[in-house]
Amino acid sequence: MSKNYIKLQNQGNIYQNLMLLNEMNESIGYADENGYFSKRAVAEIAINSAVVTSAGKMGDDIIALVNDTISDETNNSVLQNAKGRMQILRILGLIASDYDAEQYAITDLGHKVLSQVFPTTPGALPDYRLLRESFMGISSTSEVYDYNCDIGFNCYLGYGICYALACLDYKISVQDMPCITTYEITEIDDFVNTVLHYRNLNQSIPNAHDHFPKTQQGTPLAQAANITRTINQILRICGILERKNVRENGINYYVCTTSGKTYVDEIKKNFNKKKFWTPQVFRKENLILQKKYCNLGYNNMLDRGGYDVPTNAKDTKTVFSPYQLIPETNVNWLLEKDLRKPPVARETQVQILNGQISTNALRLKPNYRSQGEYDEFIKNNSSKTTIIAEIIEAKNNGKPKDELIEELLLRHKNSDKELFYPFVHSLLGALGLECKGEVGRYDAYIEYGTHIIPAEIKSFTETSTYNMKGARQALENKICSYRDESDLEYASLLIGYSHPSSTSEIQDFIDSSFEEWNIKIIAFDLKTIIEMCVRTIWDKQIIDFENLFKNYGIAEA
Repeated sequence: MSKNYIKLQNQGNIYQNLMLLNEMNESIGYADENGYFSKRAVAEIAINSAVVTSAGKMGDDIIALVNDTISDETNNSVLQNAKGRMQILRILGLIASDYDAEQYAITDLGHKVLSQVFPTTPGALPDYRLLRESFMGISSTSEVYDYNCDIGFNCYLGYGICYALACLDYKISVQDMPCITTYEITEIDDFVNTVLHYRNLNQSIPNAHDHFPKTQQGTPLAQAANITRTINQILRICGILERKNVRENGINYYVCTTSGKTYVDEIKKNFNKKKFWTPQVFRKENLILQKKYCNLGYNNMLDRGGYDVPTNAKDTKTVFSPYQLIPETNVNWLLEKDLRKPPVARETQVQILNGQISTNALRLKPNYRSQGEYDEFIKNNSSKTTIIAEIIEAKNNGKPKDELIEELLLRHKNSDKELFYPFVHSLLGALGLECKGEVGRYDAYIEYGTHIIPAEIKSFTETSTYNMKGARQALENKICSYRDESDLEYASLLIGYSHPSSTSEIQDFIDSSFEEWNIKIIAFDLKTIIEMCVRTIWDKQIIDFENLFKNYGIAEA
């Protein structure tokens, strides 16, 4: 019996893995047309977002490992790292791999969890309630993830842990926690009684106990606490367990938070009313009932996870997390969602395509004209920023213009928003624009005559390139800021450290924003704005902003 236990991958921490999932969601050009990411694409995204390093190396220093198609993949630490992170997200139902264990698509559940953990509303805090329900949905009987357990073994991990916590004075010892992974959900009272027995002896469950996790050879699992590392991370980030262990009578305990106590009490109160479905039992129902229980199970999760669900679309009994128990294609059919087509057989082609197709001709380029009153311009705008004086000094000292541009660009490559945003503000001010810093929901706020031009800014530490999330925010910024129809003549700005490798998705969004809502968006990378600024000060030219701001597209100096 003890050879059957649930083990979650210990690859990185859960928040890092959610960050990686979010980067995948916002990436451009990495997924195929059906939303599937290859293992190599995931690894590249992880490297570019600094989630994955290797022997202290980052970025380009390890990107070669991703593209190594000669060496044995089992020895490729970067690819195995990406695979391990995807396994955790598969267990939680946030990733699907219906057609190939190493082709990954973000599920509807995954998108909903991301929208809570990484909210776009200004000032909104992360919400982990739906992630918590994903944890509660873990079952050893899953068809989509192989826990290497006997087919009849049914451990509903989250429910078992929460029920036990409510029965055990809201605490479980560090040594007892691994043992709970060996108990079926119908046996959880046996676990509670076993813990109470040894607790009365001021002991934890000994290694020799039948339910202490065992190897296939039947010996006690060495360092058994390792199999619960990810489990405990999730319980902590979801607010069920305290961040730190508590030591009592020489024993370390995982202990419930105040809100965790309320949650596990509710689990215990309704525990005997629950029907813990397995795929094997689910498959025996006719299709009408499968659709019913699939919808009930998913709606119950969404309801407890903070989503509004009509009363008649949920119940208090059904425990069935569809994206964790059966393939995504089955789930989407039963939930009447669009069916995902099989993955396209290709690796990430972003770099190749980018090298073959020049997009320069498609970019929006600022127009310049000679400044008739250059001295007056410098005098009026120097008080806004020190960047004007720095450019003039570099020119007077004989520094090459290109070298200055590169120096200013690299200076802010690793800047967070506290440094990056003010730098962008100063550049806009040096261009002669009346730019205010962060105002309400806006990262920058340009008063252009009687019109408002909002700007959405993404620092390098937030995301190495601007992304679709930023583009959507730029659209919303214009909707929120315009005062009358004449304001729609002028664009909303999106500014990031660099352009994405492939800008087709962003360009499509910009085009659609204008075609459908008459809203113009201009996307800038930092180098373009720096070049605009240097050319204005160095070459005594000025940008035709009236023409530029009435346009839309991806800008390049």
